[in-house]
Amino acid sequence: MNRKTVSSRFFTGLKSLVLVAVSMAVSWPLSLSAQDANVASQLPSIKSKKASESLLQDIIRNGDRLVAVGERGHIIYSDNNGKSWQQADVPTRAMLTAVYFVSAEKGWAVGYDGLVLNTADGGKTWAIQLDGLKFTRKRMADTIPALEDKIKSLQKDKAAAEEQLAEAEANGEEDLTPYEDLVADLDDHLSTLEGELDDAKASLSNTVANPLMDVWFRDADNGFVVGAFGEFLKTEDGGATWESVAGSLDNEDRHHLNAVAGLGNLMYIAGESGYIYRSDDGGDTWSLLQSPDPENGSFFAVNIISPDEVLVSGLRGAMYRSGDRGNSWKQIPEDLHKNMNSVYFAGNDTVLAVGNDGAFLRSRDGGRTFLSHVRKNRLTIASVVEAADGNYILVGSGGVQIVVPESL
Repeated sequence: MNRKTVSSRFFTGLKSLVLVAVSMAVSWPLSLSAQDANVASQLPSIKSKKASESLLQDIIRNGDRLVAVGERGHIIYSDNNGKSWQQADVPTRAMLTAVYFVSAEKGWAVGYDGLVLNTADGGKTWAIQLDGLKFTRKRMADTIPALEDKIKSLQKDKAAAEEQLAEAEANGEEDLTPYEDLVADLDDHLSTLEGELDDAKASLSNTVANPLMDVWFRDADNGFVVGAFGEFLKTEDGGATWESVAGSLDNEDRHHLNAVAGLGNLMYIAGESGYIYRSDDGGDTWSLLQSPDPENGSFFAVNIISPDEVLVSGLRGAMYRSGDRGNSWKQIPEDLHKNMNSVYFAGNDTVLAVGNDGAFLRSRDGGRTFLSHVRKNRLTIASVVEAADGNYILVGSGGVQIVVPESL
């Protein structure tokens, strides 16, 4: 329904905008403890006349309404193409990173502290639907008994293997390698599980949760959020309950997941180290695609053009397009080499790409080639949409900016 930019604002790739976001949302005043910071993030967002001038991380057009989210829990909306803005009632002061709507009324926003917010009135008022800290603690607590059982079982297996090794030595067997390898393998596995158990127990006293970077809903019931350190959650009841599905991805090193996009049952996730995943069955199973840029960094946005065409963009101006569902890629030339934070399809083969240091690119051929512009203020741009009047609405470190297409 929505021509929504799917983008990421996090420290993957050290984007300049994100460093500002991290400093504002995580590096609290020295007088505050981490626990104090978490409590503060749960306080209602303070109303400010300058909310539209503050750091904003994402914007979406929902019908004729524009909705943007950003620092200090700011959510603002405009019904006159961005000329004036109203601030929504929001129950958090945490940094918000992404917003998505499935109808004129129902929408979701995600952000730091693992927060998921929802609205049922088009973005005027919001409620916390998922408290990431509580969710993380419960999830870790639930894993502890199973981990303890596995460790006890492995300890028995290791003891039995050591007895077999000792018996083989006593019997004078010449080749002890199979016994030694078995003991070593069991010891490695045991060490891994013990580390996981220590992490799970430590998480029970954590005062922060992984930031969530992006959100996408197929319909009013089925939705997905992705985030830092491989965080990947889904809901099948409109967000009333959530479950971690991080295990469905080939992501052993817990690379940051920066963007998620979907078209029916076709879905993509893009993230750190050039990782790109595709699902053809609505997110039940995922394939790790061969990355077009595994060495140069991370992708911050993924956009589905058509059932066969997909575009990714990210670190140092990297932009790649695929015409075969991500099985092969072709690089899109660009000359600014700035981190590209967001790509937006405006229709009629017009594609906009925005990024750090005022980077603003426009394509008239469906994203195959771009002409580069640099905003005079050189403020980093996080996201862009086209308003109902045809003007482009930018948000980023300078708040809201309106660009008349004819001025480019």
